[in-house]
Amino acid sequence: MAVCTYCNNEMTSGASCTVDALHRLGIAWKLEAARRACGDCGVARGGLHHLGCDMQRCPLCGGQLFSCSCRFDEDVLADDDDDDDCRDEVEARFDAIVEALSSRRRR
Repeated sequence: MAVCTYCNNEMTSGASCTVDALHRLGIAWKLEAARRACGDCGVARGGLHHLGCDMQRCPLCGGQLFSCSCRFDEDVLADDDDDDDCRDEVEARFDAIVEALSSRRRR
């Protein structure tokens, strides 16, 4: 049995992954739904592939997410869950984006 580490669903059951977006510098990039039942992760048509599925497309470059070079905030946290510096880095980047957007509104 293969269980998705992100949503804890059994990947061959046809259940959709609950992760619907990845984030880059705090900005959400929506993941594309499966166009047909997936032979790799088992998700049904219209559901979301499980992260790590060979068929999941990258929302940035459109390539295979599993092997593309795009990086997301979730990657930083997944690399070492015990590393508080990684969390601090992601939070600092997010805070900088929020501040930049807020300052634009004030103008």
